[in-house]
Amino acid sequence: MSADVSDGLQCAIEIIAPQGLKPRLTFHTFNLQPRKTCIEEDCCYDENLQFRENYPESSTAYCGIDISSGNEFTFDSQQVVIYHYRHSSVTTCGWSAGLTFVSDPNCIPTEGGCTLEFNDISTYNWKSAGFDGTTEYPICSTCTQDMTGVSVSVASQMPNTMMYLTSESFNVGTPPVEGECTDDYIQINHLYGRSEKLVASFV
Repeated sequence: MSADVSDGLQCAIEIIAPQGLKPRLTFHTFNLQPRKTCIEEDCCYDENLQFRENYPESSTAYCGIDISSGNEFTFDSQQVVIYHYRHSSVTTCGWSAGLTFVSDPNCIPTEGGCTLEFNDISTYNWKSAGFDGTTEYPICSTCTQDMTGVSVSVASQMPNTMMYLTSESFNVGTPPVEGECTDDYIQINHLYGRSEKLVASFV
């Protein structure tokens, strides 16, 4: 991520981390106009960079060489706005930084909450935590459902059968980036160590 702001313009970059994560910026370069002496204190008048977690409220302004290569900024909120302003009469090299998402220490995963309902000898309904079809399930929730006992019971009463998973409602996560499902997914563990992760949205 970098910014090359035209003279006299300003830009705002909004970052929203996945649920349970927080954004982190690691700077590679930073070279803006230096501070000036304002009415009562030094200020970043000609050019500045701000991180606004409560946009549009103001925040600390950075300029000159305030930020060194390798400096990290991990934000308290899931959402942050990067605001960059440059006066029309100045030119600088600008800045560049890498963006990553890190675990929120205040987001402690909770185990449990999934339900398994028995319909008949061959049909079970599996639901995520607090599922009612309209509201979202809790952030940082996780649950595990072992179908081993169920499959053994079905096989003993209905031999030569296979298990099928049919979805009536499924809205989990976002499309994977470069093949990786990150923030929200269902993982199915098969025999012999095989597994697969599912993300999609359909009914």
